[in-house]
Amino acid sequence: MVCGCSRLWRILPYPIKDNNPAVLRDLCEFFEDEGIDRKEFQYHKKTNKGHGRLEVREIWTSTQMTTWFEKEWAGIAQVFMIRKSVKKRRRVDKG
Repeated sequence: MVCGCSRLWRILPYPIKDNNPAVLRDLCEFFEDEGIDRKEFQYHKKTNKGHGRLEVREIWTSTQMTTWFEKEWAGIAQVFMIRKSVKKRRRVDKG
């Protein structure tokens, strides 16, 4: 799972990984909280199949945390969480 922020004037997202543990913790807790209003969330899922594996990529975006982070990142537009999973096909020996 990767969480991060994107700014109004910048198209590319700013991923938050282990480089900022407090912010990463806040974002992960936010997206994992079952009590938050998810009606505002944007969601997209893409599935690719090929080369013996199934890849699923998902992204959730929200503007609910922008006021929380606006002191640290001026112009923050949204926060996001990306999840990627890969399932490899088992090889069956014929013989």
